[in-house]
Amino acid sequence: MKHYRIHDDTNVYFSTCTIVQWQCIFKEEKYFRIIIDSLNYCTENKGLYVIGYVIMLNHLHLITYNTDETRLSNIMRDFKHYTSSEIAKQLEKDNAKLFLYVFQKATENRKKKQNYKIWQDEFHPKAIYSPNFFYKN
Repeated sequence: MKHYRIHDDTNVYFSTCTIVQWQCIFKEEKYFRIIIDSLNYCTENKGLYVIGYVIMLNHLHLITYNTDETRLSNIMRDFKHYTSSEIAKQLEKDNAKLFLYVFQKATENRKKKQNYKIWQDEFHPKAIYSPNFFYKN
């Protein structure tokens, strides 16, 4: 398994966040809105600059920059925690039983007590050091 890490010499990253078991939950605007609103919050309050993003059916790509006073890992932890909670609430409102079942089953055998696990662990940050890498990804 490839290990990703945050580097000390850059604050610009290409990251990917993936839904548990690649479930396709991003089919309606209300689910996009959860992601977009949270990214806006992180921009306004957490020192994150979003250069670009793409929301796919079951994952999200981000190109971000964060201030020296912040850590991308902390921002992403908070982002994923908040969006997990909001996505679960929306799925409950929509009575999306199959999704809720899958996300509830994903919590089994985990030390951390939670009702649903929406995101896979990690966010796979890749440091962007060159324009070539930036344009390629």
